Formats: sequence, structure tokens, C-alpha cells
Amino acid sequence: MNLSQSQQGCSQRQQFQSQQAFIQSYTPPTVDRQHLMTLPPASRSAFFHNILVQTTAIYILPNGSFSKLQDWVASSIHLTHPNSQKDTFAFEAAQTFYSLNEFAISITTLPRFISWTINNVLKPSLLITRLAVLYGPPTNPGVGNEELSGILELPSLRDLRLVFQDYEFKGFGPSHWLRPDISVISSLSSLPNLSLKLQRANTSRGLDAVPDDIDVDRDELKDVTVFLKEPTAEEERMVWEMYRVVSEYAGPRASFVGILTEMGWNDRVAEHVVEELSPRVGVKEWLAEERDVEMGDG
Repeated sequence: MNLSQSQQGCSQRQQFQSQQAFIQSYTPPTVDRQHLMTLPPASRSAFFHNILVQTTAIYILPNGSFSKLQDWVASSIHLTHPNSQKDTFAFEAAQTFYSLNEFAISITTLPRFISWTINNVLKPSLLITRLAVLYGPPTNPGVGNEELSGILELPSLRDLRLVFQDYEFKGFGPSHWLRPDISVISSLSSLPNLSLKLQRANTSRGLDAVPDDIDVDRDELKDVTVFLKEPTAEEERMVWEMYRVVSEYAGPRASFVGILTEMGWNDRVAEHVVEELSPRVGVKEWLAEERDVEMGDG
């Protein structure tokens, strides 16, 4: 390496260090947009990442505002609103904010968010990559296929969670909260570039939570994605046998698991059939019903 190359390398390192110092020292609302736009794209990206990305989910409320924002994100979000198609700075900020954070939204708010635009120049839903759709409370879990179908129009979405609510004891079951959207959910599960997860949040009677109260970052959410797995013939047989035993039972027990165990079933087998296999058979039947309806309409 000759002297000029050494000097050039030193100059580039100094420039990079200067840029990093600038990025770390700047905080909204005193952002110097003109200076930022002179930086290399990677440096601008690092700046936006520092001020617009958080590790926990951001909630989209019915009025279009956000909640559960970290302080640094809340003070910077105004930077993501482009005023025109030429507002490169705001478009880059919006790309970082919407594509690198996870968002949570109520199923009833979802259609409005999907159609929402900022100043008629930016549609945030097209940038979303991670989304949790919240249902509930158990007595009113949400709506049907029509409201969820807008998800199919989001080209950037890669990780989707559907979070349902049910009572921990004597709940309504998947036929109440999974059945209404099963057609669209099935379509979503077949998309090659989408990771779909179904989760259930347990709640107690008298303490019904609105969807926005569900903490999607907690560990207590139960994964029930397996409900979408088609049952084998043997698994279906076990489910129909369960229904036969329960229908013939005349004792005092009320729960299916309790009835089956009293009638001689192994505890684990009874729980597996009731809590997993039965919903899977149900999903298969619901999808068949949907296909019959579509053929009838056709």
C-alpha cells in the first residue's frame, strides 16, 4: 500500500467515525435532514434503526395512533410521514419503522389500517413484515373471513400471528373463535413466503380483555397452530370414538376429559384427543363446509 492509499484509508475511517458520532448524537426533534441525506445509505439506515426500532410489539389503535412505543421511537415517529413522493428522507424512515418492528392490531381495526394512507402518498400496510392480529373478548371474538382477507393483499408480510382469546376454564372452544375465519386462515397457511402462527390467550370470566389489552410479548400465549394440521384417518376415528363415549355417558362429570378418563381412557390420550385432535378434525369439517358453500354459490 502506498502513502496516498494509506492517507485515503485514514480519511475514510475518520469520515466513518465522524458519521457514526453524528448518528449517535442526533435525537429528534433536532434532526438535520439535509446533513443526513449527505450520508451513505448504510449510515442513514443505521440512524433510522437506532431511533425507530424497538424489541417489543407496537400496537395500532382504532383511532390510527400507536401505543406501547418506547420513548425514543415515540419522539421520532413524526419523521415517518412523507409529504410528497419526493420526500426520500421520510420514505426511508417509514421503511425502517414499518418493516423492522412487529405490530399488533385488533381484527376490527385491521381493514381500516390496510386501506390507510399517509398524506395520500404512503400506504404503511404495504411495508409491514411482522403482524399480530388480536381477537376477543371470548364472548365476541371478532368477525369473519371478509375482515381478515385483507391480509392476503400485504406483499411484504412474512410473520403473522393470530391471537385468539378464550376462557381458561369452560371456554367456548375453537368452533367459536377459529371457525369464523377458517377459510382465509387456510389460504394464509398455504402462502409460501408467510410464517403463520395461531395462539390462544387464556382469560377469566368477568375479566374480559379487549384485544388491545392482550400482551403479545408474554410467554403465556399457547401455540395452537397444530389445529391446521390435517388429521389422519386413525386420528379421526379416535375423535368419533370420543364423541360416542361422551354421548353414551350418564355420570356426573361435565368435561370431556373427565368423562373419558372415568370411562377408562388414559389421561394423556384423553387430553390429546380433546384438546388437539378434536379441533383438527373440526377444522377439516369446517373447510369442507366452506367449499360446499362456494360450490353452491357458483
